Amino acid sequence: MLALELIDLSIIVNTFENKTFKAKIPFSKGLNVIRADNTSGKSTCVNAIAFALGLESILGPLKKKPFPRSLYDVINLNKKSSITYNVSASKVILTLKNNNSKIAKLTRSIKDPNNFITVEVDNIVQDYFLKSSGTLGSAKPELGFHNWLERF
Repeated sequence: MLALELIDLSIIVNTFENKTFKAKIPFSKGLNVIRADNTSGKSTCVNAIAFALGLESILGPLKKKPFPRSLYDVINLNKKSSITYNVSASKVILTLKNNNSKIAKLTRSIKDPNNFITVEVDNIVQDYFLKSSGTLGSAKPELGFHNWLERF
């Protein structure tokens, strides 16, 4: 059986004012239910998983940035504060485990999305491209992310 287990998800936002905002969501083995008040980040969490896997197109054709402005433009100190910070960089980090108990950490930039995902497995770091490289998509070439994901 082919399966990937989600270990955890991190979303990190850095600001020009040298402030860092972080959210880390650990997952349990099996079914995980995300429950929270409105505007607490449930959709952002699900979108971040799809984004980390290079699958944001499943969120719809207009979802080039499937995130609220707080992850790429301006972030408030908290929900009740009017203090804002300008986002300098942001990223999503998704940690996965495969059937062979091999762990991979996927990192992808949110603020300045590029067409690659950085993968770390056994302390080896490699960038894999998304979308296409010339006429090839990312599912066939050796350095295509979806090719790597299928092999992983």
